[in-house]
Amino acid sequence: MAAAPPPGPARPPTFRTAPPTAATAPPSGDRGRRGPFPAIDRQRVEVRHEDDAWYPGRLHGWVLRDGAWWAVASYETRPGIQFYVCVHARDVRPAAGGP
Repeated sequence: MAAAPPPGPARPPTFRTAPPTAATAPPSGDRGRRGPFPAIDRQRVEVRHEDDAWYPGRLHGWVLRDGAWWAVASYETRPGIQFYVCVHARDVRPAAGGP
């Protein structure tokens, strides 16, 4: 009897939470929850920039890369200077003021 295939990678349960641990992830077939998110549903987040300061931005989605979750986010460091980046999950957090 053949062994069962390994389970698929864990997926973020919703974009309003941090990436999951293996114990809290929904089934791997749940494809609608990691983005890209429509503009109206993009969660307000804070993103750590290369100067180690946190800037307000929007979460566009989650990407699984090399077994770790990365966030696709946009933010501005000052008016007119906008970044659209893919950063490790440790470098993005929910905004202090909420969604």
